[in-house]
Amino acid sequence: MHSTHSTAPRMVRVTLVHHGVAYGLRLTGEFPAPGLWSGVGAADMRVASLEIVSPASIGRSWPARRDEPPLRSPVKGGAPALTLDTHPHNGCLVRADGFGACLIHPDGRRLLVAPGDVEPWRWQRLLLAQAVPVAALLQGLELFHASAVQLDGRVLAFTGPSGAGKTSVAARLLLAGAAFVADDVLALEREGDAVIAHPGPALMNLRESTMRSFDADELAELGVELGRDEGGSRLRVRRKAHARPLHAIYVLRKRPGHTGDVRIKRLSPPSPAQLLGAGFGSAIRTPERLVRRLDLCAHVARCVPVFELEAPAQGPPDAVAEAVLRHGRRRLE
Repeated sequence: MHSTHSTAPRMVRVTLVHHGVAYGLRLTGEFPAPGLWSGVGAADMRVASLEIVSPASIGRSWPARRDEPPLRSPVKGGAPALTLDTHPHNGCLVRADGFGACLIHPDGRRLLVAPGDVEPWRWQRLLLAQAVPVAALLQGLELFHASAVQLDGRVLAFTGPSGAGKTSVAARLLLAGAAFVADDVLALEREGDAVIAHPGPALMNLRESTMRSFDADELAELGVELGRDEGGSRLRVRRKAHARPLHAIYVLRKRPGHTGDVRIKRLSPPSPAQLLGAGFGSAIRTPERLVRRLDLCAHVARCVPVFELEAPAQGPPDAVAEAVLRHGRRRLE
């Protein structure tokens, strides 16, 4: 009598690893994230892995010691919805009420993500707009609060105070044929005499007021809407994935009124406050970061043209983009 053995195939769990490039980092992860997983990047790029974990796991990985308390980034106006704490041994912890938490290891090469109980595009906004940029800072890049496009092969960046229109002018330029580089956060590094601009994720956030200036066809041309709330819309857009030299910076300023020309003038030299004040990630206060930022801003002031762009606050929504197109292409000739 012979024994029999089952020959049924055993189930093998296959894990799909995604690859993407953003803020000068080559990223990997095992969860879907529209707009992030685009390209594998070069072999010599800085790398970071993104891992989904439980909130309890984040808590166990953040044992702040009494003799070395964390530093909390200053937030104006009472209790913050968003906090960024840093610790000399445990790294950086980004938290947003209801959206989850992200722990970035001190070397910026590993991020633990505990999503909140919200739609994926919401907690991924915290990850991609805050945590991954912090990882880039920890790995030696510098960040500006700026949007950027590639026009005729050259990168133009737009910075200015909140509400100045950084995203709006970038979106208008995309409709005019420019290519998307970054929205709100731009990663930069010095490479010889050049300042290299690294693309952000292929995502753009449009405020409700900005959205009203576009018709339905224009919004559809800009990208695919991933989600919308009272703050505006999140779009997945087409992006240029390769880093390129930064060609010019436009500092946006609004003046009261509906009428008047868009004025562009060269700042030579630009005010140190205009460059240093455009920085992202003020909670990262190491001496190495301070030296790097001062060096980069000094190099930008010497080697990258910086222009002030002043426009009427209630002027035509496409007037600024048209002025940049004329000015940028004239400089590119």
